[in-house]
Amino acid sequence: MDNLPSGFSESLTKKFFEIFNLYEEVKKIVLLAEYENKEQKYIISSVNELRNTLDHIMRIFGSPESLEKNFDKAKGHLYRAGYDAYEIIAISKLTLISNVKDQFGLDAITIAYPDYFKEVVPLIKETKNELIFARANKKIDNGLDVEIVEEHFSKFQDITTKLIKIVDKLNLNIDGIQEVHQNILEKEIKRKEEELRIYQDQQRKNRRTNWTIFIVAPTIILVLGGLILLIIEYKYFVHKESKTEGTVPKTEQLHP
Repeated sequence: MDNLPSGFSESLTKKFFEIFNLYEEVKKIVLLAEYENKEQKYIISSVNELRNTLDHIMRIFGSPESLEKNFDKAKGHLYRAGYDAYEIIAISKLTLISNVKDQFGLDAITIAYPDYFKEVVPLIKETKNELIFARANKKIDNGLDVEIVEEHFSKFQDITTKLIKIVDKLNLNIDGIQEVHQNILEKEIKRKEEELRIYQDQQRKNRRTNWTIFIVAPTIILVLGGLILLIIEYKYFVHKESKTEGTVPKTEQLHP
């Protein structure tokens, strides 16, 4: 430490306090992201940025003349850690909102929460667009423009805050949503049962009709066949014999 330049301690102290507040803020975001990302698949990026932050701070002691440069880079890595953590939280909340919609359906949600399409849907669309924009502008290259970086950092914060509010609103209405969903399911079950009953009744009627046709049709055919035979017999046999008997001369008339 003897080779440190004059005034280094004062400058270092000032820089440490400057970065300390940002670190405290980012640490809370990373911890929340760890909670949201229970499988711990994505939080590694934020942890890696925190590691890089510490690395640049430690470099200062090896190269005291690089104090400004390394502190700027340390802050840049802290901001990136915050970006990544906010993105994890935002994606987690969007997934949760989507899962509620998939699990209970829009009908149940809108009945229990009539303002869903007015309050939630536009906000989801807005935050998705903002998230895309924030992703595209979160890189910190070629030095640190604090004003721009803080603006993007605030944008991620706003997105996440909006999504947390959406989830809170859904949670406030979740009991009603579940109840309405259950009612819808019960009505759907009753509707399907009624449709099945009607179908089964129709099938029974069809079977009775088929059996009636199977039994009655041959009988009708036999009756009709018998009638036809009687008509033929009458027309060609009985009626002809009657005519023949009417034309034979009586014996008394031929031999007086």
